[in-house]
Amino acid sequence: MDANKRQRYQKIAEELTLLAGGKDNIQGIAHCATRLRIVLKNNDLADLKAMENVDLAKGVFIAGDQVQIIFGAGLVNDIYEVTAEYNNMKNMSLSDLKTVANQKMNPLQRIIKALSDVFVDIMPGILAAALLTGLSGVLGNRQPGGGPAE
Repeated sequence: MDANKRQRYQKIAEELTLLAGGKDNIQGIAHCATRLRIVLKNNDLADLKAMENVDLAKGVFIAGDQVQIIFGAGLVNDIYEVTAEYNNMKNMSLSDLKTVANQKMNPLQRIIKALSDVFVDIMPGILAAALLTGLSGVLGNRQPGGGPAE
């Protein structure tokens, strides 16, 4: 990235860090395809309204224990790189960030999260089995002559 972009992204990183409650309030930083994800020690210290006005930010919201700032595909990679570097949190994966976020949960929340994670993983299999069962029932209901069973 060129020097002008880096300087612009550095300003964004500094502003986001300040609005997040400072470096001491940030537990982890990662990104997905379009969003910068930040886990804070205390969400109450963050100024989400002001974050929406940060240069290039398209929106801000809290999902679970993560503050997510939408920057868009491609752009988020560069902003993450500079922000993570500025906060000394480089090379944190999305799963590392989720692990950090899960540490903030109480035991009941952790159990519910674990159960929901299991169902999210097996849901496609359950839906496929239900679809095949339904299709099998419909196709098995036909007579050899082509008409419906009586």
